[in-house]
Amino acid sequence: MAEDLKVASLLQSESLELILQDDLFRVIDLKIIHELTARLLSREISLDNLLAVLKTRATNIGTPTTGTTTRVPGTRRAVTHQSVARAQTSVESVEEAAMQYAGEGHLVDFHYRKFIYHHRQARQDGVLNELLDKVVKVYSNDWLLPLNNQLQDHLNSLGQWPYQSQKAQRRFFENHVKNVAGKNTRLFVVISDALRYENGWELCKEILAENRYDAEMDYLITGLPSYTQLGMAALLPHRELSIQDGKDTVLADGMSTAGTQARTKVLETNAGMRAVAIRAEDFMKMNTKLEGRPFVMQYDLIYIYHNRIDKTGDDKTTEDKVFEAVEEEIAFLKELLRKIANVNGYNIVITSDHGYIYQHDALDESEFSESEVQGEAWKVNRRFILAILEASSALKKFSGEQVGLSGDAEVLVTKGINRLRVKGAGSRYIHGGASLQEIVVPLPKVTKRREDTTSQVEIDIIKSTDKITTNLLAVSFLQKELVTDKVQLRRLGVFLRRKTERCCRIYTITRLMYQKAVKGSGRSGTGSNSAVRQAALTKTSGYRWYWKSR
Repeated sequence: MAEDLKVASLLQSESLELILQDDLFRVIDLKIIHELTARLLSREISLDNLLAVLKTRATNIGTPTTGTTTRVPGTRRAVTHQSVARAQTSVESVEEAAMQYAGEGHLVDFHYRKFIYHHRQARQDGVLNELLDKVVKVYSNDWLLPLNNQLQDHLNSLGQWPYQSQKAQRRFFENHVKNVAGKNTRLFVVISDALRYENGWELCKEILAENRYDAEMDYLITGLPSYTQLGMAALLPHRELSIQDGKDTVLADGMSTAGTQARTKVLETNAGMRAVAIRAEDFMKMNTKLEGRPFVMQYDLIYIYHNRIDKTGDDKTTEDKVFEAVEEEIAFLKELLRKIANVNGYNIVITSDHGYIYQHDALDESEFSESEVQGEAWKVNRRFILAILEASSALKKFSGEQVGLSGDAEVLVTKGINRLRVKGAGSRYIHGGASLQEIVVPLPKVTKRREDTTSQVEIDIIKSTDKITTNLLAVSFLQKELVTDKVQLRRLGVFLRRKTERCCRIYTITRLMYQKAVKGSGRSGTGSNSAVRQAALTKTSGYRWYWKSR
């Protein structure tokens, strides 16, 4: 129909403001996207105005594809708006840098991930390619590079990695497990490989929106190098960690930590309580009543491991799909929490062995370091080397003692966000170094409650009568409170009914749901002076109007 009416041609002369409320044809959404993209690139629209436009269109999306596309401009503006200011923050210590990153800095990486993900899902290359080019350059040049170069300036003179800090991953069991599990409390520790901080932050927000779940967000600082073997070992109970000579295998008090069987042995030896390690896939396969509950009854502490993000990113052929893997992992972890609840698990801690850096654009030659080393290299990674050797100034060298490792191994880490050339390895997804994206990992602490923890926002209806006596009847809805993680939006279905007979389709109202407080009113709104929306119903003699939550 849009083609027959030549809607696209008619839209050419229309301004963005005149078509914002129109939602009849999909081509209108594409026109709005095109206009927003042009204004973003020319810097003719502020972040507040852009978000207001996107909020206006939020309930008008014609198709899933278009809905995904409209999210792209918003995430792009958020990346460019936040990255420059936050990258200028000075760094006095690793702990301070990690705290600032966990506070707000991670939001740049969050919005960048969302931009790349929605861009790939939208498949609107012609409309958004120029925007993509701009975003990846801003993210790399105005965020990743200056942020981690400032941290590197501090690391260049650092004598010891903060492995004894209260936020250190090495102290995870002591600070977050030992005093919780075993005292009439069963604790589940979920470890998702490469779930970086902003991934866990999003997961925590989504858990908070689930009924009967509470969650609080914390973080850990990994050891160096920030790779799987060391991170997994650090999360287990231990007195000392060492790297097996000639390999990259990490030992906890002389015991191997590679694989669930070895980790179970470490837990049985060092935890001081009934403990076990299990793969998430094996746990999810259990029949809840016949296998799951009898299994968990045997233990006070259960470590559950899952590997999706790192498996996707570490493969050169799939590293560009790592953000899709993050979306899938967040959904999977929520299902895992439900499974844990079904086997009477009420206390869960979620964390990760390490984070990662992902850059969607092709890398410049200057982003690779020369790995000129003399001596015996045990492990060469894109971001670090384990060895006993001398290295060039392009690498930062730590002794084992400086990073809290027993034995002779030394750790050499590339500076900033540079990589080493490794045959057959990808270069866009990396971990092992000392960037904030790699070393700050999430620590959501989740509690399953027996009572409701969420509710729908309350609505007042302002009306003079429920009888229709004129051609139009105005019905006003007043939102009484802010929408938050725990107070969720309510969709209203408005319809006409005569006695017990409904005589029209249900009209769904969602636009009266706001999340921004109106100054001075104590009500919810979008920045206007009123939080009231009106629904006009056409007169039908003898009928009354009704509403219900949907």
